[in-house]
Amino acid sequence: MKRRAEVIDSVREVASGGDSSSQLAAELHSLSQHDREDLLHQVQLPLVIPTEHALAMKADLAIP
Repeated sequence: MKRRAEVIDSVREVASGGDSSSQLAAELHSLSQHDREDLLHQVQLPLVIPTEHALAMKADLAIP
């Protein structure tokens, strides 16, 4: 699996002209929100939003 990830990263590097992180971001952005959420669940990456950030987001969105 690690070898495959290295090969994919080198292909991204070539395809993006040296900016593989932007290429990866574009690939992730092209996924649907549902697919991105599934991906986060598969890698078991917890999404924790600090309370103060959540309050700021709610204020920005005018949510009581």
